Amino acid sequence: MTIQSSRVTSKGQITIPVAFRDELDIEPGQMVKIVLLHDSLEITPYDPVASLKGCFQKYAKNKPYNKRKMQRAMEKEIATYHVKS
Repeated sequence: MTIQSSRVTSKGQITIPVAFRDELDIEPGQMVKIVLLHDSLEITPYDPVASLKGCFQKYAKNKPYNKRKMQRAMEKEIATYHVKS
């Protein structure tokens, strides 16, 4: 385990050390997921599109494609996912 420190700015921002960004392939502008674990934080790369993988299967079983229904289903699933996160 590698440990480094980072100072929190007045806006609550921190800098992820270069070695950690390189190890996790975190690019500038990329989203990260931050999870509160009792008395610590876990920061991991986050891809909101990849996190939705498979959640639309129930809409695709032997049913004809309907763009409007699919759009509403996607919006519903995305809203539900963000409430859970």
